Amino acid sequence: MEEIKRIDTKNLFGHENLTDVQKNNSKLNIRESEESLPGLLSFPRRIVLELTNTCNLNCIMCGRNEKDFKPSFFDVNWLDYLRPFMEQAEEITLMGWGEPTLHPRFDRFMEFASEYPVRKYILTNGTRLDDISPFLFEYGVDILAISLDGPDREINNAIRTGSDFDSIVSSLRQFVVRRLFSPVKPHINTVTTLMKRNIRSFPRMVDLAAEMGIEEVKGVYLTAFSKDLESETLFDSPGLVRECFEEAAERADKYNIRISLPHIPGDDPAGEAVHRHCYLAWRDLFIGSDGFQRICMSSGNRSGHILNASNDPVSGLWNSEYMLSFRKTVNGTADEMTHACRQCYQSSCANWNNRHSFIQTDMDFCPKWG
Repeated sequence: MEEIKRIDTKNLFGHENLTDVQKNNSKLNIRESEESLPGLLSFPRRIVLELTNTCNLNCIMCGRNEKDFKPSFFDVNWLDYLRPFMEQAEEITLMGWGEPTLHPRFDRFMEFASEYPVRKYILTNGTRLDDISPFLFEYGVDILAISLDGPDREINNAIRTGSDFDSIVSSLRQFVVRRLFSPVKPHINTVTTLMKRNIRSFPRMVDLAAEMGIEEVKGVYLTAFSKDLESETLFDSPGLVRECFEEAAERADKYNIRISLPHIPGDDPAGEAVHRHCYLAWRDLFIGSDGFQRICMSSGNRSGHILNASNDPVSGLWNSEYMLSFRKTVNGTADEMTHACRQCYQSSCANWNNRHSFIQTDMDFCPKWG
């Protein structure tokens, strides 16, 4: 059986058609990140845009239920400020606290990305897949990630309130069929938020993916933002997690499906560290739906607004005073790093040996929306 792929913050999804400019930038960026240089000559390898913080579902585990999310939408005019980064970047990812396909100009973001040789990655709840499919094929989406929290309607719909499992799966089947006859061949994966109520059904997500012709299944742990969900987290259940992960991996090997999983609690090689070594401040440029730069979706820390960097986005965003300081401390001691990093629960950076990676009750786990 092949080794299970673990989520990390250093590597991106493979891209066979990088330009020389992208290759050189990525090589330099990796070297600068490994040397922990605060000021960078390289450009971000990935641009992450949170198109909106609004959503059409009310999933039981979403932190939206615990905070005041003032609705915001990424202004399409801000895209011009990102152009200095786009020739060097490998990937543009559309994801965040909300459902990206709800943006009324979703097509414009796809069009913008298609102007450059970047890989286009979208994470969606799948409810609007039929509506956006024409844009995905027209502008050549490369990776389509669909959130499904169970292999059947009973499990999925109980967790993802407002979701319709049957409708999403039907849309996904049609998308897979259309892919067969299109020159655009996006990689498709499902993403499941793992908790006690659905962990035993996770191996069946592999069966579902194989049956639909989907090539990857991904699992991420539930992080509880409310006391009601603390008992659903898997922090205290490493034996159960191991059992279910091994069964899912066996099925993935049988079907030749890629599987991507977090480390088992207690076995994370990060040991006793606050979080795993973070490369995000070197690799990614994240802009929230309110226009403020953040290190990642899971951080409440905001730095400058994109409009304040309109004259020089490189120094105003990428090498701002905030970023220079952040890169010096993010992988340092707990006393040095920001409060958000001391309680890191970001799926690819969190140390899954730590309770705070699973439980964020009464913590500042998201930005204060302006």
